[in-house]
Amino acid sequence: SSGSRGNQYRVDLVNYLASLGCAVYSFDYRGYADSPGESSQVNSIQDARQVLAFARAEHPDKRVVLYGHSMGTGVVCQTAYQLIQEDAAVDAVILEAPFLSIPDCVLKSPTLRFVNSLPIYKDFVWQFSDLFVTKDVIGDLKNVLILFAEDDEVIAPHHATELHTLCPASTLHLISEGGHNFLIQQVLLLL
Repeated sequence: SSGSRGNQYRVDLVNYLASLGCAVYSFDYRGYADSPGESSQVNSIQDARQVLAFARAEHPDKRVVLYGHSMGTGVVCQTAYQLIQEDAAVDAVILEAPFLSIPDCVLKSPTLRFVNSLPIYKDFVWQFSDLFVTKDVIGDLKNVLILFAEDDEVIAPHHATELHTLCPASTLHLISEGGHNFLIQQVLLLL
C-alpha cells in the first residue's frame, strides 16, 4: 500500500510464507506503485476483494488469512467486516502496525507533531474522518493477530493496544524493535 509489494521486507515475508506452503497473493492497490487507477478506500477494498475471489477460486478448500500492513490493515479490516456481513468470513486476520482510523493516526502521529499543531491541518484531516475506521469494525472480527513494534515511528503504540481491547477475539504481540517497516523481520527472527 505505501511503497509497493516489491519492498524487501514484503518480499521477505512472502518468501517465508511461501516456504511454509502458503499460497500468497501480494498486490498494490490502485494508485500505488505500478498499479494504475485512483487510490480510494472503495477502490482499495474492491481490489482486495478481487484478489480474494481469485485466491478462493484457485484454492477452494484452503483456509484464508488476510494480512495487512499499515494502511493495508484498514483495507483488511474493512474487507473482513464486509465479508462477515455477507456470511463469507475469512479464517483469520493479521494486522501489522494497525491504526484506529486515518484521522486518529494522522492527528497524533509522532512524525507529524509540528504539522498537527496547525488548525488548518486538523480541519483538512477531519474531511477524511470516515476513512478506514478500523476501531468501528474490529470488534466483529474473529481470529485476529495484531503485531506492533513499540518503536514504530509512524503510528503510536496505543493504536494497537486500543484495537486489542476493542476486539475480544484478538491476540496482541508487542515487539520492542522493528519500527514501522521492519517489524516483520523481527518476528521472522523469533520463528
